Amino acid sequence: MKTITGFSTVMNFERDGIPAHVLYKRLAIFFDEVIFNPRYCPIGRDDLFKTHTDYLAMLVSGNIEAGKTLAKTKGFKSVFINCWDYIEDVEKFETGLENILDKELINKIFSYAYEKEMPEGAIIHTKEFKQLCGDMWRDLQLYSGFKEIEPNTAGNLSSHFGEAFTDFSRSEGILINELSLNSTQMPDFSELSWEQIFELRKDSSIKKFRDKILANFDQSKGIDSEIISGLWEIASYAKPNIKGTILKGILSNIPSPIIINPVGLGTAIKDTYDDYKLEESKGWLFFIQKARALTEANPNKQFNTEA
Repeated sequence: MKTITGFSTVMNFERDGIPAHVLYKRLAIFFDEVIFNPRYCPIGRDDLFKTHTDYLAMLVSGNIEAGKTLAKTKGFKSVFINCWDYIEDVEKFETGLENILDKELINKIFSYAYEKEMPEGAIIHTKEFKQLCGDMWRDLQLYSGFKEIEPNTAGNLSSHFGEAFTDFSRSEGILINELSLNSTQMPDFSELSWEQIFELRKDSSIKKFRDKILANFDQSKGIDSEIISGLWEIASYAKPNIKGTILKGILSNIPSPIIINPVGLGTAIKDTYDDYKLEESKGWLFFIQKARALTEANPNKQFNTEA
């Protein structure tokens, strides 16, 4: 699945305290392609950055020189795609976004922008708040317009959408910051290096991980219960085939309060259960296992431009 982002998306997540490098590392794991709309950015033949790749690499690196190195990597280029590469008539697409939202959504935006009350009851009319609502508007326009071209696209929404458009954000998009931070068992992918991100994207289990997360994510429950349930199922697969001491070791990975270290668990089970069946049913768990191991090791690798 794809997700669509733009400059307004970056601004929205910055307001949530989530910098660009955190947002885009998470998106690179959760989605096959991260589409970026270059409008409003200094990108073009006569601008500071020649391509959207150059711009995004600088944005997530924090400085131009590091960005130049990152932009050369095959892995980075394969993740972030220019929105306009999907569009035959860019001007028509961008102009069409101005009128793409239905009246119900427009009214919700105006209501949120001009009627939201502060705790003491004062109506918010600050410039900063209006800018927030403008960026939310732009994100909704971009998502709605691009989905008409690529239906298999998820909205990439910040927590402000959960406040203003609860029903829409739950049914049409993923609150990425909630998805990452509500879990105590899943690693924070933003702690990985970009080279580690590229390595995980090549993992054979990543599609199963994405399918599990994006298809079954419940904002109210999170993913932790799914992880724990999966570990218990793996233990039940192995129970008839392994010694009691090994099983005891497996179950010890599921304490209360639950703190899991399933790195050794995966190896033990694969030796006693059909590899194919295990990968089909629980491959998403082994992907999380690999990511946890990488975050714990946390090597300081240099960028490989062939990655």
